[in-house]
Amino acid sequence: MYNTNEKGRSMVEMIGYMAVVIAVVMSVGHIVSSAFEEHKYSQATIQLSELAGAITKASAIDPDYSEVIDKITPTITDEGRRILPSSFSINDNTITHAFGGEVKLGLGEGEENNVFYIEYDGLDRKPCIELAMKDWTKNTVINLKAIIINQENQWYWPSYFVEGANELPVTRDAVAGVDDDGQCNKESENTIRWLFY
Repeated sequence: MYNTNEKGRSMVEMIGYMAVVIAVVMSVGHIVSSAFEEHKYSQATIQLSELAGAITKASAIDPDYSEVIDKITPTITDEGRRILPSSFSINDNTITHAFGGEVKLGLGEGEENNVFYIEYDGLDRKPCIELAMKDWTKNTVINLKAIIINQENQWYWPSYFVEGANELPVTRDAVAGVDDDGQCNKESENTIRWLFY
């Protein structure tokens, strides 16, 4: 009679161990990915507030924003670079926000020099929803006048209300919609324009 002692792991045990390791790695990867996405939302929101605040402060004496905007767009001057917060990426006079899309600046509706806009292009649906939902009610430095989502969905404060527009603050059900049919598109990139005075 032979007495054998098996050493090592069987194939089934090894597959079981590997499945557990893969599940743990995937869970950690999902947690890291979610944390990075949250960081980008936070960064994009901070960038927006910092840029609007910098433009407002640069025009503190005169509410005419045309001179400040001219220093930043279409060609960024040295003085314009000093106005722009360092968190933005700049490449060949193109300003890029935290989600990688282009940042555009300009004067408000009807070439009003006392209103300027900041526009974020290239937003996927989720960042569009989150950035549109930013709470502006507690801001004491900059004054938001309106938000325009994808050039057609307008949101105004009651004192600036425009017929056919929505009333600020932005609501999640309007931008997210039901079954993905809200103001922030699922199939294409989105644009948000914030108007400040």
